[in-house]
Amino acid sequence: SGLYIRGGSPDQTLILLDRTTVYNPSHFFGLFSTFNPDAIKDVQLYKGGYPAEYGGRLGSVVDIYNKDGNRNETTGGMSVGLLASRAYVEGPYGQNDAGEAKGSYMVAVRRSTLEPLLAAMRSADVDGVPDGFYFVDLNAKVNYNAGPRDRFSVALYGGQDVLDLEILDDGRFDIRYGNRTLSTNWTHLFSDEVFSNLTVTGSRYASTPEAFISGTSFTQENIVNDFSLKGDVEYVPGGEHAVKAGLWAGNLLFKFVNTFDGEDNFRQRIQSAYTSLYVEDTYRPTADWELRGGLRANYFARGNFWRLEPRLSAEYMPVPTMRLQAAYGRYYQYLTLVTSDLFTGFDT
Repeated sequence: SGLYIRGGSPDQTLILLDRTTVYNPSHFFGLFSTFNPDAIKDVQLYKGGYPAEYGGRLGSVVDIYNKDGNRNETTGGMSVGLLASRAYVEGPYGQNDAGEAKGSYMVAVRRSTLEPLLAAMRSADVDGVPDGFYFVDLNAKVNYNAGPRDRFSVALYGGQDVLDLEILDDGRFDIRYGNRTLSTNWTHLFSDEVFSNLTVTGSRYASTPEAFISGTSFTQENIVNDFSLKGDVEYVPGGEHAVKAGLWAGNLLFKFVNTFDGEDNFRQRIQSAYTSLYVEDTYRPTADWELRGGLRANYFARGNFWRLEPRLSAEYMPVPTMRLQAAYGRYYQYLTLVTSDLFTGFDT
């Protein structure tokens, strides 16, 4: 699940879930993705040269949206596997004067199901079998139509990996790591040509490995908190142009603590506000051509960085099975991921 796109490392890819930044999206040492396919409605991948509405990463963007839920009937499903099992349910709720559903919901859960395999390995006296080893995650989304011009939605995600492992006769290693995200969105239709989105997001990543050897403890706490406000307005005057402008502002908090035998041996707390403004125009003169130009201005408080990011791209489809692209852009990134040689739970 660590994406290396056109030579870029995983930290150079911006990953969004319902407009919320997700940090370290992996389960099972990177073998499973954080994103449950039962819950996903749409994925957009920008392999470099991405539009001005995105920023903060050098390489690429993965923009993911959860399902809104079935507005016509209640449906669901489940699957059981040797590695993981999952279930979901979605459907409408409420009814307006016209007999239509006022809203919809979707809930999807997933959990690894390795316990029978681990039990069989323990009964066979296999060395190094964990006492506990699993992951679990939950996706949920609720939509509500407040009227013909207003729609509200709340989406959340929670995931956790757990590993409890006995090492030697007098030692053990335990780790918990995972993501939590929450986003609330208000879409307002001003007219047939103008609409807006206002989104408040919160994202948290935490990794807390602990080791106990001969009565001595080693602990680490690695936490990322990201809270943001996003606002976008889009104007579509006709079939050729689509003009979009917006704001993205928030606050980042990083906390990293190492302890040895109950005493801190390293502690760091980094906090920074960030703000971005952008404007872009997408021009489609014909069905074969798409031209996009934009400008993004961003500010990162820690270091007092002010930067301008011009963007320009062109796309041509001579036939339906071929697409030619060219793009120019300037991109800035203020965060770096320190990758662990062990596994993704130790990435910083």
